[in-house]
Amino acid sequence: MLFTFYNKYFDKDKPLRHYTQHLIVALVGFSALDFFEVSLNYQNFFLFLFATYVVDLDGFISVFLFKEKIKEAKEIVESFLAFKFTESATLGTMHHKKLNRLILHNIFGLSFLSCVLVWSIITGTEKVLVISWAIFFHFIFDISDDIYQLGHIKNWLWPVNLFLKLFGRTHAFL
Repeated sequence: MLFTFYNKYFDKDKPLRHYTQHLIVALVGFSALDFFEVSLNYQNFFLFLFATYVVDLDGFISVFLFKEKIKEAKEIVESFLAFKFTESATLGTMHHKKLNRLILHNIFGLSFLSCVLVWSIITGTEKVLVISWAIFFHFIFDISDDIYQLGHIKNWLWPVNLFLKLFGRTHAFL
């Protein structure tokens, strides 16, 4: 039973692994809010969990935007449009490390979020701090997971390559 639980929720490339690990990281991140003297009440807890997972809608939106450029994205969109939601979600979870060009999960999104996080800490804006801290923890876990699974964070740096290509650089450095 323990092995089945591990295999379903933690083993590499299993559909629920990534979200189970996000939950564990979220629990640690929420606890860390005590350091900023944020009230660890139910309202903030559910707001934190919501922000932790809602940021992954970025992948869903990006799949539709880039479905012609990424084979796996096309498969996900086709199953979704055929109302095969379970298949679409499973494919999305299994292939999410192959989906580049995410709108928020990149160096610019992380930089902007870091500015919002610092601003919320300085001003003491509790709800913004809870949301930005949740997304920050989510991003840090995703970056760590990319290093662990892929050995790089190139998918976080794609906007830099795009920027260099727009300004005439023939070879991007990443």
